[in-house]
Amino acid sequence: SRARGRCDPRAPAGAGSARGAELSSVSQRRRRVQLVAVRAGSGPARRVAGVDEAGRGPLAGPVVAAAVILDPRRRITGLADSKALSPPERARLAPIIRSRALAWAVAWADRDEIDALNILGATFLAMRRALLRLPVCPTHVQVDGNQLPPLADLALGCTVEGIIEGD
Repeated sequence: SRARGRCDPRAPAGAGSARGAELSSVSQRRRRVQLVAVRAGSGPARRVAGVDEAGRGPLAGPVVAAAVILDPRRRITGLADSKALSPPERARLAPIIRSRALAWAVAWADRDEIDALNILGATFLAMRRALLRLPVCPTHVQVDGNQLPPLADLALGCTVEGIIEGD
């Protein structure tokens, strides 16, 4: 399946090996958003990964993040913020997204990691893990939110953008 690969930025798209996804330092957990101006369609093989989390509100359990690279040639009608969709509509779209996406991955940070890092740090950890699990490396990452997870030490070779209300 598309979600089983690993993104190794040194390898060609689709190849790779597992890499660590720990936060590089506590000080890097808090960053201001760096908006990177990137024109849509620039570059020969543009792969934009959207990253978002779920589970930051509950008092117990993991925080989960997903990364997906949609195929611009395979539009998905009805795709929107999952909170704006009804449960049946989410259930209908989930397999369509998985089948039409160029790549997708899901990762999480467990409650012990949340306790050790705090919820924001654990969210960033889950986002990093999801990006590393993509079978192809993105050329640009769009993160939902006003803060960015630290990605510089991953050497993905891509630009990163924070989008407030980017669901």
